[in-house]
Amino acid sequence: MNKELKNKENFTHEKSRFYKLSKVERDWIYNLLRERYLHELKEPSIVLPQKVRDSILEVIYKKVIRRGLPLSYHELKIFYCSEIPSFIREYRQLNRTNSPFTGGEVPHVSLPT
Repeated sequence: MNKELKNKENFTHEKSRFYKLSKVERDWIYNLLRERYLHELKEPSIVLPQKVRDSILEVIYKKVIRRGLPLSYHELKIFYCSEIPSFIREYRQLNRTNSPFTGGEVPHVSLPT
């Protein structure tokens, strides 16, 4: 039980360190993760395989490091995993509004260069 409390404290501490970044930096990271995830997502009801999720995380982490943000891989992974359900919801909503039955096309998210 004491071990569980310690893990919860570490999780909260790690998560709060991410939120110490400025709003612009957090939004930048969120948008990078979102665009890359939506680009890879093929079916709205399925979470991407672990291998693909890890490759997305590695690419974004390299960009975070190049930008010089004080963020560990673990902190970024916690944030990323917490946002995956919102990415899937957004993808489903986009597909619902742009489905072939309504005359629209399925959107394709282009990645920034």
